[in-house]
Amino acid sequence: MNTQQSLSRTNEKYLVLPYQNSASMKEIIINDDGGNEMKFSSRISENAVDRWVYYPLLDCVRNKLSVESSDDCWLNAVYLTVDFDKRISQEALRPQIHYTPQTGCINKMTGLEYLKHKWYLSYLADPVSFEDNNPGIPTCLSSNDLVHWGIDETSEFEAHEKIQSSHWCGDVDDEISFLSPGGKYVIAKSIKNMFGQLSSSDFFSLPAVCNNNGELYPSPKLSNLRVWERRWTCEKINKMFRFEMRFSIGPDVWPEIKILDKTNTSTDIQTAACEIVLDLMVGQESEITIELCGAKWKWKSLTQTIHCADYELPLEAVNGHININLFCDKVLQELFVKGDKAMLITLPESSLETEYKIKSDLVENINNDSFNIQYYREPYIEITSPGTTATIADLKVYGLRPVQYSQENQDLLKKVEKGEILYSGESYTVYENCIEDQIYGDPPAWALDDGNTVLSPIRAVEEFQWRDTPWGDMTRIINRTEKWQASTNDSYPKLVTTYPVVAAAYKMSVDIMQKNLSHEFALPGQKGLMNAALFQGPGEGFGIWVRDACHSAFRIQNLLVPESIKKSLVYISSRGFNNGVDSAAMPALAIWDYYVATGDQSLLFETLPGIIKYAEEADSRFHNHIGLIDAKMSPAQDAFEEPENNGYCIGTEILFAEMYRSVANICNAVDVEPERRIVWEKRSEDMLKTIRKRYWNKNAECFSSGPNGSLAYQNGWWETTGAELSLWPRFKVADEEQIRLFLNTIKINPNALSDYGMNWYPFAKGKNHFWNSCWPSWTLGIAASAADVGDHDLLRTLIFQQVRNVVLNKTFHEVIDNDTGRAWRWPGLPWHAAAFIGYFVYGIFGIRYDQQGIHFKPAVPFEFRNIKLDEFKYRQAVYTIEIRGHGTDFLFELDNEPFDGQVNPDMKGSHVVTIIAKSDLALES
Repeated sequence: MNTQQSLSRTNEKYLVLPYQNSASMKEIIINDDGGNEMKFSSRISENAVDRWVYYPLLDCVRNKLSVESSDDCWLNAVYLTVDFDKRISQEALRPQIHYTPQTGCINKMTGLEYLKHKWYLSYLADPVSFEDNNPGIPTCLSSNDLVHWGIDETSEFEAHEKIQSSHWCGDVDDEISFLSPGGKYVIAKSIKNMFGQLSSSDFFSLPAVCNNNGELYPSPKLSNLRVWERRWTCEKINKMFRFEMRFSIGPDVWPEIKILDKTNTSTDIQTAACEIVLDLMVGQESEITIELCGAKWKWKSLTQTIHCADYELPLEAVNGHININLFCDKVLQELFVKGDKAMLITLPESSLETEYKIKSDLVENINNDSFNIQYYREPYIEITSPGTTATIADLKVYGLRPVQYSQENQDLLKKVEKGEILYSGESYTVYENCIEDQIYGDPPAWALDDGNTVLSPIRAVEEFQWRDTPWGDMTRIINRTEKWQASTNDSYPKLVTTYPVVAAAYKMSVDIMQKNLSHEFALPGQKGLMNAALFQGPGEGFGIWVRDACHSAFRIQNLLVPESIKKSLVYISSRGFNNGVDSAAMPALAIWDYYVATGDQSLLFETLPGIIKYAEEADSRFHNHIGLIDAKMSPAQDAFEEPENNGYCIGTEILFAEMYRSVANICNAVDVEPERRIVWEKRSEDMLKTIRKRYWNKNAECFSSGPNGSLAYQNGWWETTGAELSLWPRFKVADEEQIRLFLNTIKINPNALSDYGMNWYPFAKGKNHFWNSCWPSWTLGIAASAADVGDHDLLRTLIFQQVRNVVLNKTFHEVIDNDTGRAWRWPGLPWHAAAFIGYFVYGIFGIRYDQQGIHFKPAVPFEFRNIKLDEFKYRQAVYTIEIRGHGTDFLFELDNEPFDGQVNPDMKGSHVVTIIAKSDLALES
C-alpha cells in the first residue's frame, strides 16, 4: 500500500486513479513543485479496481507532482495520461447518442444558451466521484445542433441565471431550458446510478423542444442519427409482436431483396441505439405492454396513462390510436407522447443483469466450472396484449449511429487541421481536409492521407422495402461503416491536387466506376458488364441498362478506359434493360463515340445489326410533318409524361439527332447501307436545324423543353437534361452567344441552381425522384459549356457541390433533394460518377476529342491552379497533363516545346502536356 507517489509530467492533462465501489471515501491531495495544491475526495481502490476515474490537471500545474492520500490505498496504480484511456470508449454500456461524462458525475447544470450560432451547456463536473462528493469543476460543452456535444475549453461563455422548467419526469433530478421565439429548448439530467463497469453515473437527456402550443417533442436534429429503417403497417398483434434489431439481407428475385436472420458476423445490419415511432390501434385491449430492451412500458386503457417503473404519463387514445416516440441508448430510454411532458428512465444494474444480458453459460470444452461468459442482448422491441384486437397502424424502427467517430477513427483525426476554405455554400463549407455541413449535421466529413481515406458517418437512411409509389423508391446503403478506403487502381488517370478533399471525391468516383464493373456486384450472366448502380450490394447489383451503360461510356469511359466498357457496348446493342423513350438513341451514339476515342473499328462491325435495328425503331417514330421523333418524356424519364412539351422533348430530340448522325457515320466507316446512311445523315442535319429554330426561346433566353406552340415554349420552361444537351458543344446545338445567355438564365433562377446542384425540373411543383431533384449526371455538358465560354466560376460551383455530396455520403446516390440537399435512392451511380470525373477532364483540363485527335480548351478556377492529370492514356500514348496557373487564357507545350494544343491520335510513348496561364507568364516576366 502506498500513501504517496511522485510523478513527473510534461504535457499530460489527466491524473488517472483506480476506483473501488466498496472502498471508503478518502481525501486526495495533489501538489506540484510550483506550490499549487488540489484536494478532492474519492473511493480510491484498496484491494480491487472496479473502474478508473480521471482528474483533469490545470495547465498551470508545474512539472513534478506528488499525490497523497488520507488513508492506505493503491496510489501506486495512479498514472498520468495526455488523453482519456481507450478502455472508456470501449465500455459496453456507454451510451452512444447521449452526452455522458467520461468519468464521475454531473453535480448540477448551470446554463443553456444559444450564442453566435452555437449551443453552450454548462455544468459542474465531479470527475472522480459518482455521488456528488466534491464541489465540482466548471465545465462548458458546445454543440452546433444540441446533439453532438464536446468540451469547449476556449469558450468565454458565462451562464446567466439558470432557467428552470418541469417538462421531464422519471429518473430525472434536474432540467434546464432556453427560451427562443420558436419555443423552449429543454435538456434534463438523469439521476445517478451505477451501471456495470461504466465510469460515469449520470447523463444528459436528448434535447427536447416545447413549441408555443405546449407540446414537447424530440429535437428534429436527432433524425440525422438515423441510418436504417424497418417499417410495419396494418400489422395485427396476435398476442405478441417482436423484432430483434440485428438481421441480414440478401438478393431475391431481381430487383427484390430478402430480410434474413442474423449471421452473427460483421455483415449483419445492427445498432446499439434505436428510435421507435409507433402509431398503435389499441382495439378493445385493457392493457398493452411495449417492451424495449428490458424496459416495460405499459399503457392502460382505464386510466389512459402509460407507465414504466414507478412513473406514469397521460396518454389518451385519440380515435382509437396512441402515438409514442421512444429512444433507447443502452442504459437509458426516453418517451415522448405529444404532450407537455416526456419521461426518462435508466435501467439499473439489476435490470441489466436480467434483461439486457441474455444468459451466462458454461463455455463448451472448458473444464473449469468458474469460466463463463456474459454477452449483451441485441436491442429488441416486443409488443404484447391480453387479446388480439390491437393493430400496429404504423411502426418505424430506426437504427441510430453514434454521435462520435469510433476511437480508432478519432485517433486518425488527432492533429489533423481543417485547412483553408475552398468553397462555401449557404449550408456547408468545403475545407482542404474536411466538409462541415449544416444539413447532415456533425461530425464533419474528413479526407485524409492525400484523399485515400474518408471518414464520414452514414448520412442517408437505408430502407429494405419499396416505398408505396408507382415508380418504386428505396434508399440503399452499400458501405455501412464510417470509413472509406481507396483501392489500388491502375486503369484511370491519377488526379494530382494539393487538396485531399478534392482528391478523395475523384478517387471515390473512380471507385464507383470500378465497383460497377466488378464481379462482386454483377448479376448472373453479366460479369464484366457495367452495372447501372450497386443497389443491393454484393451478390446483386442493378444489372446492365441500355442508356445507363451508354451514358457511362460517352461521358467518360470511352476516352479514359475504353477497354472496360467495350463488352458492355456489345451487350446493349441487342440486349439489356430498356426503359426510356431515348434508349433507342443511345447505343449508336455511345458506340460511335467509342470509335472516335479509340480508332477501334472492330466494335462497329460487332454491334452493327443492333445499331441498324435501333435506327429502324427510331424511323418508325419519326414524324415527317414536324421533322422530329415522337418523344413524350425527357432523357432518363420513365415515370411521368410531359404534356407541356406537345410530345417532343428537346433532350430526347437532340439524342436522336445525334443517333442518326452516329448511325450514318458507322455505316460509312464499315461501308454498308449506302442509301439509308444518306437519309439518316440528312435527317440528323434537318433535326438539328429544326431544334435550333423551334426550341430557342429568344425572350426567355433558353432552349425550352418543348417547341414553339407548346406550353413549355410559351412559358419559357426548360429542364436540365434539355439544357445540358443543348448547351454541350459536342452536340452542336447552341452557338456561343446562346450558351452564354442560357448559362446566365440558369444562374439567375434560384430554383434552378440551388446550393446542392441543378434542379432537374425548375418549373415543376411536385416532388419525386425527378421533380425538385438534382442528378449530377445531367450537369456534365453544362460544365463543358461553361469551360468553352470561360465561365470558371460556374464550373467551380458545380465541382464543389458534388465534392460535398460524394465525400459526405461516400458514394453517389441517384438523387439529391433540391430543397434539403439530402441524397437518397440507389447508391453507387456510375453515370453520376462519370459526370463528376468529366468535370475535370472536359471542364478544368478542357479536353475535346474527335477523329483528328485531342485539343484543349481549359477553364481553371483559382482553387485548381497547378492541378495535374497523370497516366492519361489516349490510344497508343500516355500523357501527363499539367496546368500552371488559373484562368481561361493559356499557352500549350508538348514535351517542353510550344504547340497549338492539338494532339495527334497517332502519337506513341510517354509525353507531357503543359498548359500555362498567360497571366502566370506575365508575372514571371
